[in-house]
Amino acid sequence: MTRNLKLFTLFCSIWTLVYASLLYHLIEAEKPLTSFLMSCFIVFTVVLTSIERALLKRDEQRKVRYNLPLRYSVISVIASIAVCAIWILAWRQEIWLVLASWAVSILIVLGITSFISRRRIKSIRIKDLFK
Repeated sequence: MTRNLKLFTLFCSIWTLVYASLLYHLIEAEKPLTSFLMSCFIVFTVVLTSIERALLKRDEQRKVRYNLPLRYSVISVIASIAVCAIWILAWRQEIWLVLASWAVSILIVLGITSFISRRRIKSIRIKDLFK
């Protein structure tokens, strides 16, 4: 992991916790799906992708062997999955459903990521690397 990727992971964790707790309290207090809740979700996504792009631009892709943009995207997707789990918790109030859906979603994302990056270095297939 690069320094910026670690920083992004830390930021993602903090941002997701803050946003998820705010979202949970807003859903409990508000009536279902107001425009304010939807705009909050857009703000969450815009801030997350802006920080992702800013930190990714600072990283040197040549210094790592793996696909750096894919790693950033996986962290963003996992943060978004956590926020979606809070939506489920707010409406269903069943913690086992939230944990199961969160775990299954993360396993699916990691499975797809490992399949995509299999036999590749920096998103280039190994057989194409030495042409």
